[in-house]
Amino acid sequence: MKIQLLQKLNNNRWFREDKVRDKCMRLLGSKKFKNVIQVKITGEEGNLNLSIARNKTAFEEHVLSLGKSFLMTSRTDLKPLEVAWSYRQQYIVENAFKLLKNPKYLSVRPMFHRVDSSVR
Repeated sequence: MKIQLLQKLNNNRWFREDKVRDKCMRLLGSKKFKNVIQVKITGEEGNLNLSIARNKTAFEEHVLSLGKSFLMTSRTDLKPLEVAWSYRQQYIVENAFKLLKNPKYLSVRPMFHRVDSSVR
């Protein structure tokens, strides 16, 4: 993202400071990241410089606000790391079932024939 934005800087519509600032804020998305990432635009119109920095204190506060997950299992033979890894791999199995339900991949229709030669 940073490289793409810097290549466009000072070209066409990205030579005005307000346009560049608006684009950066839209890329950051939610308000919590706007405090963590600091965008500084310097220079004159048509010759702008963009610097992006991380606010360490806001980042540490954001990390502390993240929740923790507790995984419970009846499998006593697995180590804690294996339990966590298995949980994170769950999306693969769910995605496989989702594909199986799609009629484009696997289409099964009911057969109303009783004679073996008709079924073939």
